[in-house]
Amino acid sequence: MLVNEFWKIPFLRFILPFISGILFASADIIGASVSFIIAALFAGVSFVYRPFLNHELSYHKRWIFGLLISIALFFGGAAIASYQFMYSGNMPEATKVIGIVSELVKETAKSVKLELKVVEYQKNDVWQPEQSKILVYLEKDSLSKSLLYGDLILLSGEIREIKNSGNPDEFDYKSYLARKKIHFQTFEKSGQWIKLASNQGSYVYALAYKLRKKALSVYQSTGISGDEFAILAALTLGVKDYLSDEIVEAYSDSGAMHVLAVSGLHVGIIMLVLNQLLFFMRKNKFLRVLQSILIILSLWTFAFITGLSPSVTRASLMMSFIILGKISRKKPSTYNSIAASAFIILLINPMALFNVGFQLSYLAVIAIIFFQPRIYRLLDIKNKWMDWVWKLTTVSIAAQIGTSAISIYYFHQFPLYALLTNLIAIPAAFVIMYGAIVLLISGYYLPLAKGVAAVLSFIIKMFNQSTSFIESIPGASIEFISLGRTELFLVYFSLTLFIIYLFLKKKQLVFVICILGIMVFALRDFRYLAARNNKSLIVFNSANKSVFATVSNGRMNLYADAKLYKDKKAINYLSANFRTKSFIQEMNVIDLDSVNPSVNKDFPVNFVQIDSLKVAFIFGKISNYVSDYKLHVDYLVLANKASLNIDVLQSLFHFKKLIIDSSVARWKQDVLTKDCETANISFYNISEEGAFVHNIK
Repeated sequence: MLVNEFWKIPFLRFILPFISGILFASADIIGASVSFIIAALFAGVSFVYRPFLNHELSYHKRWIFGLLISIALFFGGAAIASYQFMYSGNMPEATKVIGIVSELVKETAKSVKLELKVVEYQKNDVWQPEQSKILVYLEKDSLSKSLLYGDLILLSGEIREIKNSGNPDEFDYKSYLARKKIHFQTFEKSGQWIKLASNQGSYVYALAYKLRKKALSVYQSTGISGDEFAILAALTLGVKDYLSDEIVEAYSDSGAMHVLAVSGLHVGIIMLVLNQLLFFMRKNKFLRVLQSILIILSLWTFAFITGLSPSVTRASLMMSFIILGKISRKKPSTYNSIAASAFIILLINPMALFNVGFQLSYLAVIAIIFFQPRIYRLLDIKNKWMDWVWKLTTVSIAAQIGTSAISIYYFHQFPLYALLTNLIAIPAAFVIMYGAIVLLISGYYLPLAKGVAAVLSFIIKMFNQSTSFIESIPGASIEFISLGRTELFLVYFSLTLFIIYLFLKKKQLVFVICILGIMVFALRDFRYLAARNNKSLIVFNSANKSVFATVSNGRMNLYADAKLYKDKKAINYLSANFRTKSFIQEMNVIDLDSVNPSVNKDFPVNFVQIDSLKVAFIFGKISNYVSDYKLHVDYLVLANKASLNIDVLQSLFHFKKLIIDSSVARWKQDVLTKDCETANISFYNISEEGAFVHNIK
């Protein structure tokens, strides 16, 4: 039975070696050219071998042809991915750049952020073509705020390579952008850039963004505002720019965050409702085909209005393949349609494999298709409404079976009341989405539109209050859950074996699954014990801010200056991943101003000692301080307005290494760097080299 099911999914035999090739390319073992040659060689051999197989060899030798194709797909995936991995652009010394605004412009507190698709750049007075993207921050003014998708602009500011901050266990922002072919960034002041032309981008995307902007204006013109407008914009159009931190936290902790990310859920709702509305078209084959075409067109219309975001495009393609599979004569497996959509997406963009949304979408859909019917059949509920609640619950349970482990791996939290939340969130999403459609249709008659908007605002407000209430229940979310990569693999390997067990009913598989479960907990315990014994000093890299931490026996004391101390979001961003992976059970955030010496203003120094490690932090000028003996420390950290005089520092301290904190002004960093090189002093510049971490063994 299992073999028969496998043979019903031919695209699975294509996508598995292709994905393996993409992962192989990420290890950077061989280059794109070599991979391409090997792929072409095996594809050619298989092309020649196939006719020979049909005429000369036994049917039982057909596996040879399959092996040749699999090898060709493996190296084909490696070749395509390797090209994107190795391509990093050619603009490190560019003096001018011309490019097209390729994403909707986003306003931040002090600037306008956009992605620019580079057309050409100037280097040594020579213009050269280019095909990468660049992240651009423009000083906020009326001109930068008026930019639209497709505008052609000329930049003349300094182009810098994108770097990570180097903080321990931080999000790899550089790799994330590199997979989008973005390797450089620039900040342009007013007057450093000019707009050259308009409407230079794709007509399709330009129209999509225009429709999205029109929809947002309809929402606002009908009186929807505040959090209600933010939720409506995010849920129906995928625009998250207006969401407050409080709303994001409430939806995240309650397990409703997926509702705000326009993706497979929303596409699935549209497909489900249209399927019910067009029930009369199931009478004969012709009408069924027409029904499927109308549904597919509607899905892509929705994707179009939401700006053809990757998540909606991915979901629409997946659903389209499923629908086409159902109307075909051979009635292929739904799993084959899913595999085919994934194969096409990865063929176009192999970097999508590393996108969290891609992974969550396909795991959720596969889990729902496989587990939901089996869970639903466990109870036979006669009451129509209770049966509907049970069906909705089983969908949520199935999705969580498929996505819980990988969600914990990436986000380190698990919402305990997600099932309860989804009983509210999914129907609410359904009502809000179709209320938005009615609102957009009635937008041409303002009195009616305002009435619809009032009802819609009330529904969203109730939804927000319900979500906030669930989030406020004690224990709504378990946070800082650590799951390693090997443990994640073992969890999904166990899940795969469980699926095989449901087909084969082999008791040996249950034993293997139990062993794998024990291994998962054992690996986690090993990591926990290693982390508990860790003692370390960390000087974080946070632009223009001073922050350092001491770690000992599962406890972390984090010292932050006044700029950072009150910013809980920034502190969490700096420390959350490290706390999770290091099993930090207690973190104290301490205001540096409260511990800075105030008695002796001539000696603004803090001392920290962990076991035998001694560190001195200097926060101001010490040129007026005189001492008859030197203080012995391992590290001397210069922060904020610390003294620049290396001679004075050497007269007061005996130290092994000088650490220049990121709160020190850039020009001071340059002076200190040159002085240290001249005096042959060992130094570490955090702004250039990333966070400084010293582990005490």
